[in-house]
Amino acid sequence: MEEEFNKLFVEKIGQPAKPVKLVVELFVLQHRYGISDENVAYRWVENPYWQYFRGYDFWHHMLPIHPTSLIKWRSRLGEAGLSKILQGTIAAAVLTGAVKKDLKKSLLIQP
Repeated sequence: MEEEFNKLFVEKIGQPAKPVKLVVELFVLQHRYGISDENVAYRWVENPYWQYFRGYDFWHHMLPIHPTSLIKWRSRLGEAGLSKILQGTIAAAVLTGAVKKDLKKSLLIQP
């Protein structure tokens, strides 16, 4: 994902993009807790567990990203990119054993 999503940003034009891993993790947390762009950024600052999940060894007291940047990321990723994040999350859950049943059977969509 990181390699593919990095291609959406042109170097030397504007401010450098935030790391793909950070943005993907914020989108996952945002979806998990059903919160807004602004709330996910502020809650990230308040929650050392989320920061540890991101790979930080110590607490950071500044916003990891401006909330409006998530809007721009979402726009650039589009439906396909956001779907890829969901697919990656499901694949990781299956690989780690967090999901033990066949998702195809449990996620059947009725016509």
